[in-house]
Amino acid sequence: MSESVENTENIKIGVINFGELREGKLLPKEKLSAEEANEGGCNLKIPYYQRPYAWGEEQVRILLDDLKGLIEEGKNKHYLLGSLILHKDEGGFNIVDGQQRLVTLALICHYLDKHSKFLMSETFSHQDSKDNIRNNYVYIQNWFGGNEGLKDNFRELLGLPNSVQSTNQSKNNRLEFVYIITFELDDAFIFFDSANAKGKRLHDYDLIKAYHLREMIQKNQESSLRFYAEFFESLAKNSSYLSLLFKFLLTPARLWIRDRSKRTASEMKIYNEFCKEIPKQYANKSQQDMGILTSFSGGVDFFDFLKRFDSLLKRLKGSSFYQALESIEGSGFAYTRRLYAITAIIYLDKFPNGKTDEMLMLLARAVFELRIYQARIYETGIRDYAKEILPLVYFASYEEELEYALREFISKKDRVNEKRFENHDGGKKSYMKLVQNEDAKFDFKNFKIPHHRIEQRKGEKQ
Repeated sequence: MSESVENTENIKIGVINFGELREGKLLPKEKLSAEEANEGGCNLKIPYYQRPYAWGEEQVRILLDDLKGLIEEGKNKHYLLGSLILHKDEGGFNIVDGQQRLVTLALICHYLDKHSKFLMSETFSHQDSKDNIRNNYVYIQNWFGGNEGLKDNFRELLGLPNSVQSTNQSKNNRLEFVYIITFELDDAFIFFDSANAKGKRLHDYDLIKAYHLREMIQKNQESSLRFYAEFFESLAKNSSYLSLLFKFLLTPARLWIRDRSKRTASEMKIYNEFCKEIPKQYANKSQQDMGILTSFSGGVDFFDFLKRFDSLLKRLKGSSFYQALESIEGSGFAYTRRLYAITAIIYLDKFPNGKTDEMLMLLARAVFELRIYQARIYETGIRDYAKEILPLVYFASYEEELEYALREFISKKDRVNEKRFENHDGGKKSYMKLVQNEDAKFDFKNFKIPHHRIEQRKGEKQ
């Protein structure tokens, strides 16, 4: 086993070659269970909280070409395949970081040696993983079809039996990893968060998912682990939708309602909002449902909160009116549309049995008041406007109170901006027609708000 860089009671850091890694020789025998020691080591595992296997043909090609280049450079050249973060539990080593490279190496090993058992006992429940494994294995077959003479060289490089040594493994192990082994899951995630802090490989929401799945393990909620992991990954398949939900709706809504942030939505740190450490004395207290401001100590309660607002956003996005809004381009309009989505999902959550169509249109009229009277919209303007309108929606005790507050809000904005409106040149734009169509009915195809200022303003312009 390769020499360790650091050994402590809970963390082990070192360098290991691929042959030792495949054989599970990551720890000395005294650190292994009796069963593991008898077997010579313990297996690598892919835990439920991992992301799907996502590498495509391009990443596989780069790895194969790099290994080919190593072979061509000579037998004394070593190649560092990056770092691994592993968590040791009773069943083996959980791969916290490094899944993509290791699964790809397992596919290469299996192609070159059908008896290779490296990661072959792992199951992949996510359809994306299954599709990528299937496609990449075919790509590996085709790649070696064009590089037939390199098979034995690859077998030697990977420590596999070659066509001459059918039973004895090669001792040439030039592929190496830097590894970090932790015996506490919290430590593994600390390293994981640090390794990905710059955010180029992972989105913030990947770290959020990992944090709350870890909390589920700590709270003995493993029975629901697979369900929530798969739910989250079903959202992550559409990264733009998940970014909208976290970065532009839930996070700014929570911060702006509490008036605790001067940041715009693009500047906010979503990890900090959804992964707060709750003091132990409060962790098991009963929680009060506060809608979009509901607090969660981590684990199942977070995922239930996410499912709740995912459902509301999808309900909103399914309306033909909102789809009409999405078809209108322009950065300023996109900012306003996001603010409308925030107000709408808060309303839908507070009043699930209200007069939905009429109130959603009234909310749109109030939100787009900003867009009607301003030719240019900036994120700072959206932030300031949100801090005015969101409390009206969130703190309303009943629907009639909200309706009255919104009409007063619109009238106040009309009075302030009436003179500016006379010289505004945006009256013919499509979003203006949606907001001010006084002949339409109450449905999502034709948008109208029955507001006395519309007719008055129309007469003044004539």
